[in-house]
Amino acid sequence: MSEVCRVVLAGHRLRFRYAAPEATPTSRTVGPIGLVAVRGRTYLLATRSGEDRAYRLSRVLSAKMLPDPAQRPAQVDLDRIWAERCAQFLSSDHIPVILRVRRSRREELRDMARAVRGEEAEPDGWVRLEVTFEDLWHAVWAV
Repeated sequence: MSEVCRVVLAGHRLRFRYAAPEATPTSRTVGPIGLVAVRGRTYLLATRSGEDRAYRLSRVLSAKMLPDPAQRPAQVDLDRIWAERCAQFLSSDHIPVILRVRRSRREELRDMARAVRGEEAEPDGWVRLEVTFEDLWHAVWAV
């Protein structure tokens, strides 16, 4: 994580190995825009081949700063960019699910979901989660 932070602050392009869920790790080269922390997780906002991307930092296996500068605007509104990317992600073909889980299983389920849209603790030791899964198979498997 420290190398990714250093590259973002330096304003250079970044090459890293990334382990997406249920996929073979691959190398990616991106133009970093910034870092955001959401619900205890840190994400790298970047552009790759002209497309906006978000990468969970915990899935970055290794990182290296490249000598060429990243192409990014002088003023960056990370809150706006994150909100736009979340809306785009959640509008795709993902399946929204509302469920109750024991508080002791909360983190496990959150890690299996693609996104957590809402969370509410209940007084009986359970947690109500609103999550999204990639498809029906993913939802059935996780639950």
